[in-house]
Amino acid sequence: MAVFPSFGPDPSTPLLAQCNQIIDRITILLSELDQLKAAIERRPASGHKPLSWNQAVPGLGFFERLIISERKHLEKMVAAYDEDDDVEELDSRVRLRLDASNYKFYETVWEITKRCEDLTGMRRELTYKTGPKGKGVNAVIDLVVNGGADWIKVVTTTERRLFYEMADAGWDWDGEDGEKDAEEAMMEVLKDETEDSIEVAKVARHMVAAARTSYQDYRRPRVRILMSRIEEGRNEQVDRLLGLVRRMGDDRVELVVETANSPGGILTHPTPPFDEAVRRLVNTDYFRDFSDTLNVDCSVFMALASDFSHMRIGPDSELLRCNQHRIDATDEVENGPRLLTTLYPAMRGRNLVCTREAADTFLKIVYGIGTETEKARTGIVFDPVEAGADPEAERSRRVAALQALSTYPVPEDLRLPVEVVGSVSWDDARRMVEEGALPGAALAVGRSGSGLNAMNVPSFLYGWKAGVTTITGNWEAAKRLRGVIEEEGRELEGGQVGPLFCWIPFSCSMARQALTDGDWEKNRPRHDEHDDDSYSDDDLNLEAGDTASHTPNEDASKSLLTSTNTKPHPHKRRRECTTTRPTFILTILLSALLGALSTFAIISLLTHTKPTTNRNANTLASPSHDSTTTTFLSTAPCGSTPSEARAAGCIFDLISFNWLPPACHDAALAADFEAELEAAGMLSWYEDMERTRPLGRAQIMTGEYSGVYVSLGYHLRHCTAMWRRMHRAIMEGGGGLGRVDSYIWSYHHTRHCEEMLLTRYNESDLGEVFTTEVRIKYPDCGVVLQDVTS
Repeated sequence: MAVFPSFGPDPSTPLLAQCNQIIDRITILLSELDQLKAAIERRPASGHKPLSWNQAVPGLGFFERLIISERKHLEKMVAAYDEDDDVEELDSRVRLRLDASNYKFYETVWEITKRCEDLTGMRRELTYKTGPKGKGVNAVIDLVVNGGADWIKVVTTTERRLFYEMADAGWDWDGEDGEKDAEEAMMEVLKDETEDSIEVAKVARHMVAAARTSYQDYRRPRVRILMSRIEEGRNEQVDRLLGLVRRMGDDRVELVVETANSPGGILTHPTPPFDEAVRRLVNTDYFRDFSDTLNVDCSVFMALASDFSHMRIGPDSELLRCNQHRIDATDEVENGPRLLTTLYPAMRGRNLVCTREAADTFLKIVYGIGTETEKARTGIVFDPVEAGADPEAERSRRVAALQALSTYPVPEDLRLPVEVVGSVSWDDARRMVEEGALPGAALAVGRSGSGLNAMNVPSFLYGWKAGVTTITGNWEAAKRLRGVIEEEGRELEGGQVGPLFCWIPFSCSMARQALTDGDWEKNRPRHDEHDDDSYSDDDLNLEAGDTASHTPNEDASKSLLTSTNTKPHPHKRRRECTTTRPTFILTILLSALLGALSTFAIISLLTHTKPTTNRNANTLASPSHDSTTTTFLSTAPCGSTPSEARAAGCIFDLISFNWLPPACHDAALAADFEAELEAAGMLSWYEDMERTRPLGRAQIMTGEYSGVYVSLGYHLRHCTAMWRRMHRAIMEGGGGLGRVDSYIWSYHHTRHCEEMLLTRYNESDLGEVFTTEVRIKYPDCGVVLQDVTS
């Protein structure tokens, strides 16, 4: 069995020669590090510009600097021989410095690195506390490999040094392996945090404790301690010590202690040729662990159908509606279309399925705001195959049809259409947990307060149950899912695995307006705009007015464009009393309220709210105002900017997204509103309708984020809360209605909310479709009623 090599110069050579030998070895090592960094930089883009080498492998740069520092010290030693005539005295000093050098350790770490796969970190330092009030202790991890699943610590202690440490720690030399009392006593010694601790025991103690605070794919990382200068079987007491150290792991953290002659270990595995080692260390296949079938989330369908995904569009295009869209467009210009670098590579060659909830949500969005070409792509993706049709011929036809609607090449092995499958309800999940088909941690996903909504939960649970990879463009949902399972504190045991999902860093909104032939012509790539022809559109025939001939792609496209009437899957209606009774009560209350107000002879309504452009009909922006006139106690008391509002002592209201003076702000109602939304799982804000860019409460409460998107449930609760505030203001505000602001005084807003509640949306939409845009307003405060006779 091969034993791990010992690094260092020939001790029989002069010290000057030894220094030069080490410098030569360091030069080779640094050259290999440069090649590794270059390989990391060459990784293909996937949804965004690849991380630089120092970001992709944190600690690699620090490791390199340590080696460079060693070389500088050695070069100073070599230079000293040219300046000092007393070679004997100089040899004495150099020998001490060489003995203190860490070069051998660094080369050992690098040699082990070349035997590993998927390097994700080096020289990682984690801090953990030894108890509730204990001091912080650092655990230094030399290598993080296998995508983060393995933590490696290299220990270069010699057997002789180990004997000294065992003696200092009070090792029981008379004890024998297998004596229970003696072993328990020595385990207490190994666990003791003192200066006399045996190094390998201290390393095991620190790394296992640090691993208990970390997760990798729902599991704690495996800790591997590699003792490159220790061989088992040579000394009984050393073997006994190693056996006890291995017991310092537990059912949560697996601890592996390898020696230079451990069978099947890293230290006995031969080092591959350097080129092969680099290929193994740098992961370039981002989708290698995907299952053969993919469970596709709604957000991915948005990216697949959007016009923006299928055209070359620059950051200056007038079609882009917000700054994030321009950032995304810039990234695509610099790093290639995300459709080609991310979405297609993830999906091609795999069967595609989705849950009914994901399909329904996507279909509602695209048939509500999508363009005709977006609807056509949706038909290509979702329309069922006709009975008797040849599946392979149908797949090819759909690929051709999608190609006719895209500037970029569509993979021939894209498996269309997507199959809509059943989902996993909360009751299903409980039953499967009881039957052992799902681990108990699955119940945490659908529990109230998890932050996941009624569309995310069935999709993720289905993927978990089926054992297939779920792909999503919704980073917030993916992060919450992982966090919910990890925070639950239940370790997945035995062969159990968590849900396999991957966040695809590619999101795209619907164009929301018809693109003309001129838009396509203006934003399509030209042959001379590319360094190669990988994105050539020679055969796409997208030119406006080209009707002389039709390719099969065009014919397929036209057949789909003429049959884009696929409708969302109908939801089962709930009992009418669960939705209509509260609405009717609110309507009756409002009618009585308005009747009472009419007795005060209100003649006119006037607001000084800052006008805004109505970019979204479904918005919480300032309502259109009636043509009558109203006088307010305070006109524009909060100014027209967040800074002016803060300077005036105004308060940002989470219910209405208004800056209000204290007289018009109902703090108690605002607290109730927030608590109700939190309980309903609807307290979320996003910068886009696709929910790819979430905002936190602290950001929202700055009152500086306008154009934010919330769920329909948020919108409807806003409406009812506005009525409640009107009622409370009338009861508490006195005869002058001094607590009523111009926003809730608008009758148009009341009618708008009435329409929202009674006619526009089903209850099932409340937390699913993020099409409500919220903009900041600066309304007047304090209604002054006028005498009708004056």
